[in-house]
Amino acid sequence: MKKTLRKALQLLAVSAVLAGGTVAATSPAYAALPDVSCGTISSADTTAAAQLNQQLTGTLRNAMTAYRMSCARAIVNTVRAIGVPQQAEVIAITTAIVESTLRNNPNMEDHDSVGLFQQRASWGSTAQRLDPATTTRKFINALLSTYPNNSWMTKPIGEVCQGVQRSAYPDRYQYQVADAQRIVDAIGQAPATPVGMTGFASADFNGDGKADLAAVEAATGKMLLYPGTGVGTFAQPSLIGTGWDSVGNVTPGDFNGDGKTDLAAVGAGDGKLYIYPGTGTGAFGTPWSAGTGWNSLDNFSAGDFNADGRADIAAVGTGDGNLYVYPGTGTGYFAAPINAGNGWNNLDRFTGGDFNADGKADIAAVGIGDGSLYVFPGTGTGWFAAPVSAGTGWNIIRDLVGGDFNADGRTDIAAVQAPRGAAGTMYLYPGSGQNTFGTRSTIGTGW
Repeated sequence: MKKTLRKALQLLAVSAVLAGGTVAATSPAYAALPDVSCGTISSADTTAAAQLNQQLTGTLRNAMTAYRMSCARAIVNTVRAIGVPQQAEVIAITTAIVESTLRNNPNMEDHDSVGLFQQRASWGSTAQRLDPATTTRKFINALLSTYPNNSWMTKPIGEVCQGVQRSAYPDRYQYQVADAQRIVDAIGQAPATPVGMTGFASADFNGDGKADLAAVEAATGKMLLYPGTGVGTFAQPSLIGTGWDSVGNVTPGDFNGDGKTDLAAVGAGDGKLYIYPGTGTGAFGTPWSAGTGWNSLDNFSAGDFNADGRADIAAVGTGDGNLYVYPGTGTGYFAAPINAGNGWNNLDRFTGGDFNADGKADIAAVGIGDGSLYVFPGTGTGWFAAPVSAGTGWNIIRDLVGGDFNADGRTDIAAVQAPRGAAGTMYLYPGSGQNTFGTRSTIGTGW
């Protein structure tokens, strides 16, 4: 009893010092200690917590607070300062959700474990384990030593968390991965100058019968057109226009029914969907607005999903995780959406294409939790059949886009391997026409 009492008093003192306060003389020695601060709680933390409470599905469903958000931000900022790929942020947040529910907990409820990662005494002093930056660096160092040569990037995130933590309950991590990704996304990108390309869209934009690639230069907002060669590579780019960093979710399709591929994009400021009419020469005309409220959607893809001969748009509701298919009218506008089912917020990096060569538009996307590429076969009704796994290890891919880049009549995938906000290498994954992809080849670097 004396030893327990002494430990409690010591913890009270540590907590008070870290919080910058004093211990009240009337505080009972056996009382639970208050959570230790993770730093300043901002208005952005309050806003993000409220939004996440409409999106999270795991342990923190309807339980996200501004304090928990501040702790998540402290973890993510430390990981970014270390300079490892973004997936490490998701791994760290996943672990902290399971171990502490994103609370900097000073109470030794499980042996001598404390802090965001509930690290035991072997990880460092109590003060070190209750300092968000120090404890996160210790966690990332353990990650890198446990999985050398970045081998952690190709394994399921839940498995990696267990490999570092060695928990008695190894199955708890994978369930929280999707929420961890949502929290990381809510924190947003680091303010460093972006590099590489983003906003990828593929179609025959210049009318030569070969699949081209349009992409936005992240640092300048310029849209560049990379003409396809028909052999899985691209020619030197030409400038399409500027200011494309003011829109997002760029999606290609013949939305006005004139036989030329247009681009749809959502205004970052007003949430309107803008249609940029294609000229068939690699340029685009003056855009018009096809409606408002499109900023409540994410992960856009395009295709003739209802088989009526017109290009539709599919997108995921950020609030409910449902997939909505907006039937195209062939006039540059869209009919009321079809609700094609829920659970689509567990996926990321969407692209459309006929991946099984049945003449119907499918959707391919990466599982947030396991890093697998899934193909959802289109039924031609605006709905999709059960997904088919097209392989694992796609969690190292930053962006992907579908198109017949090698001109063999099958839909391929061009994909960039790089952390978010960084330039990387683009690879060609040749499609088989059977929901699978062959051995990749290098397209180029600097993407």
